[in-house]
Amino acid sequence: MAGGKTRSLTPKKNDGKAIRVTTPSPYGSHSSMLVNEKGNGLVELKDDRGTYITESWRLDNGQADPNRNAESRFSNESVQPAE
Repeated sequence: MAGGKTRSLTPKKNDGKAIRVTTPSPYGSHSSMLVNEKGNGLVELKDDRGTYITESWRLDNGQADPNRNAESRFSNESVQPAE
């Protein structure tokens, strides 16, 4: 962005209350959010709502991660690595 200004992100809503987004983006998964590598291509990440499991190929790919944005966060057993 010109002039060194950062883009203002619209806060997510949680029970009608705004949540300040402190991650690189409000919807994508990023390597800076990494908590633990689970093996089999799975990683555990942490954002403003807590931790979740997703596939490692989803990190820093510029797209929204459906595992991050799911109403119920996925556990180790519910996410299967891509083949």
